[in-house]
Amino acid sequence: MGPPQPSPEHIVVVNLEGRMTTEGDPATRLRDRLVSSIEQGQRSILLDVSQVSYMDSMLLGELVHAYVTAVKRGARLNLINVTSRLRELLRVTKLDRVLQSADKDQTAQ
Repeated sequence: MGPPQPSPEHIVVVNLEGRMTTEGDPATRLRDRLVSSIEQGQRSILLDVSQVSYMDSMLLGELVHAYVTAVKRGARLNLINVTSRLRELLRVTKLDRVLQSADKDQTAQ
């Protein structure tokens, strides 16, 4: 997971990469990163998933939890650069109805 890239428009981009599984505890690191970004005043969080090779069900659940947390705190969370494999996984699980995706040049407004 790369460091968040804040911007003056209260938008932060978090780069996710590699195998996103509960092994090695990326769920906790992701949660901490997102909560920290929201507490620092970021109102739009973009998760760049272009470099994610695999995501297990626990991490999908963590994305939903992050989305709910963001909404409750007045922020938005969007996925950007979604691979076709992840897009299909989101569609099959119907999480594409909850987790919105955007192109890299769009904001999460």
